[in-house]
Amino acid sequence: MENSKNHILKIIAVLVLNLSMLSFLNGQTLGERIAFKACEYLDSIDNYSQLEDSIRGIITKAMADIMFNGTEEERNLIGTVEGIKGTMGAAFKALPSCCYNVRRLMIK
Repeated sequence: MENSKNHILKIIAVLVLNLSMLSFLNGQTLGERIAFKACEYLDSIDNYSQLEDSIRGIITKAMADIMFNGTEEERNLIGTVEGIKGTMGAAFKALPSCCYNVRRLMIK
């Protein structure tokens, strides 16, 4: 009886965690999604000058990935010059809070 209660509680805990993660992912702005995607590319960078040299290209690459794999609404947001500038600015702003490696290199 005790094992079945523990099993049910574990299942409920996993469901709550999954639902909260799903709402977190859906709650991200487009700039944050691009910043998180850019983090995947920035993990291999080891020094600040390398980060400075490659960050614009990496943000652009992450933006292109999101544009090709994103929703119609996201494509429309990125589809204008103002949208590109605003989204890129938001991604740059969100990058340090989204990416440990960027924070680490900025502090050094």
